[in-house]
Parts: sequence; structure tokens; C-alpha cells
Amino acid sequence: VLFGIARNLSLHLPHRYEGVAFVGDVALCALLIGPPTVLMGATIPMLTQALATGLADASRIHALVYGVNTGGAFVGALAGAFLLVPALGLQGTVLAMGAVNVIVGLVFVALDGRASHERDLVLDDVAGTEPAGLFALTATALIGGFSAMGLQTIANRFGAYSLGGSEFTFAMIVAVILISISLGGLAVA
Repeated sequence: VLFGIARNLSLHLPHRYEGVAFVGDVALCALLIGPPTVLMGATIPMLTQALATGLADASRIHALVYGVNTGGAFVGALAGAFLLVPALGLQGTVLAMGAVNVIVGLVFVALDGRASHERDLVLDDVAGTEPAGLFALTATALIGGFSAMGLQTIANRFGAYSLGGSEFTFAMIVAVILISISLGGLAVA
């Protein structure tokens, strides 16, 4: 529904002014994709904080959670392309996975309500980092992410030439990247 509304709004942007239309489309995309992206990105730090017993094991737990979560994304990428979309269609898959996500979220809320709140892990060490250090970390993450996305795009192009341009090719390339990230996280853990 929201994507349909955004598409209709996009069609009514003043296309005579291409720059305005482009900025409007980017803003609509950010409004649609931003909230779920932030929520998905928050899961790993929240799980790390919930599972780590202290600052000493936070890095190991973070790498373990990241590796296991990305392993799940690997399975999901393949299952989505090869099982779910062919069986349920795209809209059916989106609705089914949305329902699964809501159920899993409710289970975690229920578990959190029962959990003892004896532990309170505070990761304030980052607050003590110099601004230049934070800038360097942020720049490194940006360059690393940009490089990974660039390599994925190149792999998709080569994959389309050798395997054909389909959702299966894209899913296999994404799966290879995800399993590589997952194994790296598990190795660090």
C-alpha cells in the first residue's frame, strides 16, 4: 500500500524539473526503506547487549550473533528465490514473511518481559573515543560497505552474462556473499 502511494506521489512530482523529481524520489525511497533498515540494523547491537555478560565478551558475542544472523540470511536468500516465491508468489512471500517477523518479534517481547533484568551491559567505551577515531571508524565502515555493494553489483553483472539474468542468479550471488560474511563472523567469534 505504501509503495503504491509513493509511486503515485512520484508520478505527480514536477518532472519538468528533473532535479526536483529526483530529490523527491530519493526522499520517498528514504521514507519507505529508512525505518525498516534502521530497525533491522538495530537487532544485532540489541542482541549483543542482551546476550553479553559484560564488556569483556561483548565482541565475541557480537561476532557470533552477526555470523548466525547472516547465516540465516543466507538460508533465507536461497529459500526465498528457490522455494517461497515460486510456491507463494512475490506478494504471498512478503505477507508470509511479514507474519513470521511479527510472530518472532512478539516471542522476543514476551521473552524480554520474563527475563531477569539483573544484567545491565553499558557500552560507553565508544563515547570515550576521540571524534577523529569515530570519523575513521565511520569512514572505514562506509568504504567497506560501498566496496562490498560494488563487488556484489559486478558479480551480478557477470552472473547475468554467464548464468542468465534472473532472480535465481541474483539470489545465488547474494547467498555466496552472505555465507562468506557469516563464516567470517563465526571465525572471529
